[in-house]
Amino acid sequence: MQIIEWVQFLEDGLPGQKKSSMTIGIFDGVHRGHQALIERIVSRAETIPVVITFRKDESNSIQTFRQKAAMFELLGVKILLVIDFTESFRRTAGIEFLELLFKRGKIGYMAIGRNFRCGCQLDTGAEEIRDYFNARNIHVEIVPDVTEGSAPVSSSRIRSAIAGGNLLQAREMLKFPYVIDLAMLPNLVLPPPGEYQAILREKQKDAGTRATIKVETGAIYIPEPFANLHWEFAEIEYSK
Repeated sequence: MQIIEWVQFLEDGLPGQKKSSMTIGIFDGVHRGHQALIERIVSRAETIPVVITFRKDESNSIQTFRQKAAMFELLGVKILLVIDFTESFRRTAGIEFLELLFKRGKIGYMAIGRNFRCGCQLDTGAEEIRDYFNARNIHVEIVPDVTEGSAPVSSSRIRSAIAGGNLLQAREMLKFPYVIDLAMLPNLVLPPPGEYQAILREKQKDAGTRATIKVETGAIYIPEPFANLHWEFAEIEYSK
């Protein structure tokens, strides 16, 4: 997967001659709703699947940027277009943002969530995005919500489930276990203080080692004989 910075995109556009299929969002957690968007763009074999996401403060996040990037690649994304959430970008109107995508992005198709909004003060919603691109003969699909129980899956629901200790519900909405990037503590959302069964990994794809870890506010403690090893990730399974 190729990672392209927004400044580079504005200068050079996307590489290659093929049209792109795009989706846009913060994608905290890359949950089942996000996966539905990505499945739409990856399924269009005649295009290059592109995810546009934002580099922002990761406080109280579900995943770090490197975890999200790994998930995108696993799901079949070929280009990740990254926008720094600078003050200058915050002042960009939604229509101006869409015009930049249209001019530089070789867009053939776009999938967006029903509640997605962009632009200064979130001035442009999903229907306005669809109308803008439809007027330029580009198909935009507003993808229905994915639900869990009686409510849509969302990053905020997942954060609440983790913070409340409901790791099973979080896993159902994520479609994978909750994995903590240990390098980014204390920024990430953690379950309530206590002891948890976890799988410790040196790399994201390692088989891992099972251990009981202790969670405290903003910190994770790993017991001997594992404490002095270089663990990068902890997949929390359940509380003890």
